[in-house]
Amino acid sequence: MRRRVAVITGGNAGIGRAAARQLLERGWEVVVASRREEAGAEVVAALRGYGPVSYVRLDLARFDSVRACAGEVVARWPRVDALINNAGTVRSRRELSADGFELTLQTNHLGHFLMTHLLRGRCWRRRQTGMAWRGW
Repeated sequence: MRRRVAVITGGNAGIGRAAARQLLERGWEVVVASRREEAGAEVVAALRGYGPVSYVRLDLARFDSVRACAGEVVARWPRVDALINNAGTVRSRRELSADGFELTLQTNHLGHFLMTHLLRGRCWRRRQTGMAWRGW
């Protein structure tokens, strides 16, 4: 039986990390996508005992990083059953991303939109109404 695969942005801390652990305990394979490689390595080491967990680098504030992350996911996993767009940030002052967008907007919305768009072929291969699921 094939394990279901979930990609979690910001899965290295907080709610994303808790969701990763819960999914692993329920037999899923989890891909943690986050900006800081050292935090990604730490969460993989901490959660490895619960099931198969991997890390891919993702900086939602850079569209080139989002494209690279999606490309790596597509290359390594033939199907993604859940994409959990969890990562986010709040900035106290206005900053622009390298792509010219307000940083909070790009990180919290535009980066996730692009990630979802790039992975939609992997996530919507089977007939379903959307990305949400009922229960675990």
